[in-house]
Amino acid sequence: MKKFLCLLTLIMGLQLQAIAVEIEFSRAAIDHDDLIQYNFTSAEFEKFERVFEDSILTFCQQFSNGQEIRIVQTFDPHLNPFYSFSAKPMLSDSVRHALQKTLMKIASINSTYITCSFSYSIVINGGYLKRDETFLPQLEPPRQTRQNEYAVATFQNSYSRLIDWIETGAMPILVEMMSEKGVHVSGSTSSIEPSNAMIQNDAKQLIAMQNFDSFYHSNLKNLTVAPQLLVAIKAMRLAALGRFDHSQLLTAMIYQFESRNSLVRYLLDELAWRLAYYNRHEGIILAAVDFETSNEKKQALIDSILAVNPMSSMALYASIDPEINPLTSNYQYMVLWERYSSSNPMYVLTRRASNSKEAYQNYLRSISYDLFMDPEMIATAHEKYAQLALEIESYDFAADIYWMLMNTTKQKQDNEFSMSNPSITDEQRSANKETYEFKFNYALYELVEVTELDKKSTKKFKRYRKELNRTMKKSDVYKNFKP
Repeated sequence: MKKFLCLLTLIMGLQLQAIAVEIEFSRAAIDHDDLIQYNFTSAEFEKFERVFEDSILTFCQQFSNGQEIRIVQTFDPHLNPFYSFSAKPMLSDSVRHALQKTLMKIASINSTYITCSFSYSIVINGGYLKRDETFLPQLEPPRQTRQNEYAVATFQNSYSRLIDWIETGAMPILVEMMSEKGVHVSGSTSSIEPSNAMIQNDAKQLIAMQNFDSFYHSNLKNLTVAPQLLVAIKAMRLAALGRFDHSQLLTAMIYQFESRNSLVRYLLDELAWRLAYYNRHEGIILAAVDFETSNEKKQALIDSILAVNPMSSMALYASIDPEINPLTSNYQYMVLWERYSSSNPMYVLTRRASNSKEAYQNYLRSISYDLFMDPEMIATAHEKYAQLALEIESYDFAADIYWMLMNTTKQKQDNEFSMSNPSITDEQRSANKETYEFKFNYALYELVEVTELDKKSTKKFKRYRKELNRTMKKSDVYKNFKP
């Protein structure tokens, strides 16, 4: 997609005089400024906006008194642009319909990937003199409109909508961002800019990729300029596969390191509320399980969730609840347990330990739950959480946290981690980075992702593994375990 060589200023001022009518005109992005770059080609968007502005300015010549108008303009991948109006004084029905008709005559364009909206402020002849009056009618925020669709959706439809938004909207944008940084799904290094169709295909290929872990770890170090980008792609992919708990856990960690105003964070915010609506629908079904007296009916409710999302961690855990006979489920117990344990690497709902090691790891999982509860512990919580992940042997998740920790020196200082560590010196950062990098590489070593290592590194990693084992065996939980 062609990118803007010179993006339109998203908040622009324009003051025109025409037939003695003074008009002030400004525009602001409601969603995220950078969506213009990925949702439109430069030429089509600039042409549309010129015609749109000319149409507004011409229409406003009819006003002889002070008037203020707000317009919310929304672009959609499948629908024509649509508009909502608010004004003071409130526009009459005839004027509002005439304005709508004027704008609908403009040749329409669509956003490429996801819905996005803009807000226009038009002040005519100095504005309305009664400053205390409010704009009418009150307009619903575009995000609220999208959320309302999820609120009234069925459980299955909320899941389908979420997956479709990831596959056709969020993931293609992230893949295009990654491609700009020199990492390509197909491995192509062509200088030819990929088409929208190619980006969409790469996004689908990435979600379905069987060797994603290999792709992920082999390309992670090529993205130090945007350390969270590929991690965010991983979180989005996990959600596309129904592994919502893992996705939400990883997203929570990304939030600590990603700039508050980045497009990556915006997309993760959009994912978060969609997941919240899905979880609400799922929670209603799970709550109904408590009111059933028949194990068969309980399991039927749980299985109805697994039929939609086979990787639902809460439904999977409910299925292995010892109070419900697993044989009443359509799924085998070990299949359910394996799915559950892989649905979230740091799961805290555990089954009864069968040996000392499981008891120790269950204990570590239990204490991990409270790490981010105490504000005074936030500064060191990420490092402790990563360490717990190593000891639980959730090496993949540990590597992700250590990767973000070791790249904090490259971050803008407007993220949560920097805010909670305001006094850390460059010398401390450097020392910490060395520790984080060692543990990151150790996690990869345990994942068998590193195939070629020098003898010195291998020796260090084996020594560290023994150190972790000694720590485990010294634990009272480990020593006092009884089957």
